Amino acid sequence: MGMNNMNKHSEAVADQLVEGKFPPLLYEMLRSFVVLADTLNLSHAVRELGSTRQTIRRHVSHLEDIKGSDLFEVKDRRYTLSPLGEEVLPEAKDLLAN
Repeated sequence: MGMNNMNKHSEAVADQLVEGKFPPLLYEMLRSFVVLADTLNLSHAVRELGSTRQTIRRHVSHLEDIKGSDLFEVKDRRYTLSPLGEEVLPEAKDLLAN
């Protein structure tokens, strides 16, 4: 997906959120973010979600596009939450709980 298409997709998802809709893909994106945030380990998140590394990375990347900033900091393949990631994690968990 090209950068323009990705931005258009991110804008469309953001518009749906504003309208109060919760598309299934967004649910999966939030699940990927929350599980990776809880484990801080991509391999563990893959096992817990029954997903792939590429899918989890893509989900997080889409959320980062929507938020306009990184949710994780990755150094030497180690994940830590960015300040934005720490800020939005409670809301993401609340959305998943509902």
